[in-house]
Amino acid sequence: MKLTKHVTLYFLEILFVTTIIVYIFKGADIGMDSLLSTFKEYVFAYTLYQLILLSVFKLKDSIEIDALTAMKYHTDKFQTYVEFSNKIPKEEIELINIKLAQNQKMTLNTKHREYLRNLIQIAKNYNNDLIEKNELRLRLKQESINLDLILKQYGYHWMNSILLRVIK
Repeated sequence: MKLTKHVTLYFLEILFVTTIIVYIFKGADIGMDSLLSTFKEYVFAYTLYQLILLSVFKLKDSIEIDALTAMKYHTDKFQTYVEFSNKIPKEEIELINIKLAQNQKMTLNTKHREYLRNLIQIAKNYNNDLIEKNELRLRLKQESINLDLILKQYGYHWMNSILLRVIK
């Protein structure tokens, strides 16, 4: 059922957008051409639509993937220190703070910065023995799994549809 719903939505989106594009380029005389000519117009409109989506979504998604990858990297790195019962080096904590969490030149949104600030605070609490080792291992592992799932979603084909992105 979900497949049928998703395919239907995707085709409706394509039909709607390509019709708008054809109307913009051809005007009101859409129905006056031969079937082959109309088909060519729709293929052109679909191609144009896909190029626009690809360009916009790839750029937007690349920025998001870059941020999520940095977050996952530091989460996994801290998890490794904790698993081997080592303190997290202060240099590592400061590196995240200076390069990522506080650096406004980095393309991180507020949610990403908040995540990194929270990770820094958790690391400091662990170093000060305010968080138990196994509790932190569990939290970091869960965060890593969640980040991994989010990163994998960017590879799914439905991410190339505006409607499916909104619905999901």
